[in-house]
Amino acid sequence: MAKEVNVLRVSMVCLVLVAVLLLLAVVALGVGSAGYSLQQIIQALFYDESGPVRVVVYNLRLPRLIMAVEVGACLAVAGALLQAVMRNPLADPGIIGVSAGAATAATTILLL
Repeated sequence: MAKEVNVLRVSMVCLVLVAVLLLLAVVALGVGSAGYSLQQIIQALFYDESGPVRVVVYNLRLPRLIMAVEVGACLAVAGALLQAVMRNPLADPGIIGVSAGAATAATTILLL
């Protein structure tokens, strides 16, 4: 019985997080130097054949939004894998020297 409640709770949390992600995605499509309303963005996404709003949304904002979601997901998976491999819920990249290696590579690139 307790396992069913736990699965239900995890499912609800995942559903709420997906809903928040979708809401923030719509907000992210609307935020920018060219202030477009929500109605204009939805029309550009689904109905508009051509126009400046469609160009801005499809060529600038949507690719940036998709890339941000992908990078966030990859960082989350990388953190979870690091914690699982180290068997430490507080593991960070400094434990295995990833931070020092990244700093060395950044310094080398700057010097070159």
